[in-house]
Amino acid sequence: MAVTDLFSKRQKRLRGGGPDVYVYDKIPMPLRIQVLYMLDELIGAGLEYYKPFSVCNQVVRSVVKTLRLEYGKHRIATNPENDDYHELILFLKKEEDIERVMDALELLIGQTWEYSGYEERCSDFVNDLNIRFREHGVGFEIIGGEVIRIDSRFHHAVVVKPAIQFLNRPGFEGAQQEFILAYEHYRHGRHKEALNEALKSFESTMRAICLARNWESPPSGGSRKLIVALQGHKLFPAYYESHLSALTNLMEGLATLRNKESAHGQGAEVSHVKDDVVAYALHMTASAVVMLASLHADKPD
Repeated sequence: MAVTDLFSKRQKRLRGGGPDVYVYDKIPMPLRIQVLYMLDELIGAGLEYYKPFSVCNQVVRSVVKTLRLEYGKHRIATNPENDDYHELILFLKKEEDIERVMDALELLIGQTWEYSGYEERCSDFVNDLNIRFREHGVGFEIIGGEVIRIDSRFHHAVVVKPAIQFLNRPGFEGAQQEFILAYEHYRHGRHKEALNEALKSFESTMRAICLARNWESPPSGGSRKLIVALQGHKLFPAYYESHLSALTNLMEGLATLRNKESAHGQGAEVSHVKDDVVAYALHMTASAVVMLASLHADKPD
């Protein structure tokens, strides 16, 4: 179901209207209703569900069963109709925990994508859903079937997405998994784990570049040794010296954050990592990955 750029939307943009900040704890009812219309376009609804081997039937049953199991509930929503389809619809309409709604959307996309001939439908669903998120100021985006939290639209567009695209290459699977996991931890408020995965992703990216080019890399040690190794292999030209120094300092700073805030024991008091510190770590990690990607792509084999 395509998104229509209505006259009222255009006028609102001209007046400078629209959400100024992203929200992460609420899904407006108009967006929920739009999702239900989109779901109908994605897998069909109504009578389609009652066909035992229809895609709608199989997807809905799988998603509802998974959510019940993972949440430890007999039902994910009170359902007078007593069938999985209406249970899922009520869940998407009424569930107050936005992260659980995102769980359902991830599962719906992932399950439907497995059926041959539904790839284009899934792609359209994801594209339209991301547009709807932006229209309503909901601070999430679906990338590669995963829900990613957005803090800055500009930074997300020019840094985070290019970083994920670069790490999608063969040989960088470990770094990509750690990078996405860092954002997953961040989305769920697991700040310490997000910091650890962010730095691991940066280190894995550098090791993957060394492996792709048959360069020796330090068998152990953190990001600083890897940066020095890459410099020794002349990945960084001489005029990048200041950038290299800044990058080294940045990674040392991230390591310090990780060691002080995350990797060590908490002691007598429970330590808390601030949300803005985690966002900083993730954004800078993404920026560093994009920088490495550009240098790696530009250097001849």
